[in-house]
Amino acid sequence: MERLLIKAKAGDNYAIQLLLNKYKNLLNSASRQHHLISIQEEAYEEAVISFYQAIKDFNESLGVPFAGYAKVKVYQGVHTLFRRYLRIWQNEVSLSAQMNTDDDDEIKEFGDLLAVDEDLADSISSRLDIMKFIHQLPPKQYKVFIL
Repeated sequence: MERLLIKAKAGDNYAIQLLLNKYKNLLNSASRQHHLISIQEEAYEEAVISFYQAIKDFNESLGVPFAGYAKVKVYQGVHTLFRRYLRIWQNEVSLSAQMNTDDDDEIKEFGDLLAVDEDLADSISSRLDIMKFIHQLPPKQYKVFIL
C-alpha cells in the first residue's frame, strides 16, 4: 500500500487532502453524471464522503488496487444518493397526483371559512383568484395549506 494511503488511513488530514486532490477527477466525474445535474452539489459531497470511507475501509490483502476500490465506493455512494432522491421525487409526484384526484370539497370548505368583509372584498377580485393561487402552490405547501 502506498505510503500516502497508510498515512491517510491513520487519520493524517494532510495525506487525506493530497489523496482528494489526486482523485479529484474521479470525484468530479462521479458527481457530474447527467442524471445528477439537479443534485450535483450533494452528489459531489457524497462522492467525497464515499471516498473518505474507501480510504478507511480499504484492505490491501484483498488484492484489489486502491484506485479501483475507491472508484466502486464513490460511484456506489453517488448511486445510493440518487436512489434516495428518486424515492423522494416519486413520493412528491404520487402526492401531487393524489391531490389532483381528490374532490375539491376541502377547498370549497376553506373558501367558506374565509371571512369576507367589505374591505377584503375590495382588495381581492374574487374567491376564484384565491383558489387559483392555492392550486398553484407546490404539492407539499398545498397539502399543508389544506390541512
